[in-house]
Amino acid sequence: MAVAGWVGRPPTSTSFDQYPPEQSIARKQKGFGTLRAEQVLYHVAAEARENAQLVCYETLWAASYVNQQSQKRRGGVIDLT
Repeated sequence: MAVAGWVGRPPTSTSFDQYPPEQSIARKQKGFGTLRAEQVLYHVAAEARENAQLVCYETLWAASYVNQQSQKRRGGVIDLT
């Protein structure tokens, strides 16, 4: 089964968006479905972990900024614990 735009071996990258649905169906027929699903889950988990780390960092930065501004304006400290 030929798929437009895909000649020879598939791309070596595991990026999800490089495989349109029709290629995914062809890969599942050849036994690649499980490997593809595992790769997608790995990338989704890695992105979720990175996003969670960014949210934590940004929250701590914002709390620190608010505390510093409070000290400047009122001479007091906001206890964020």
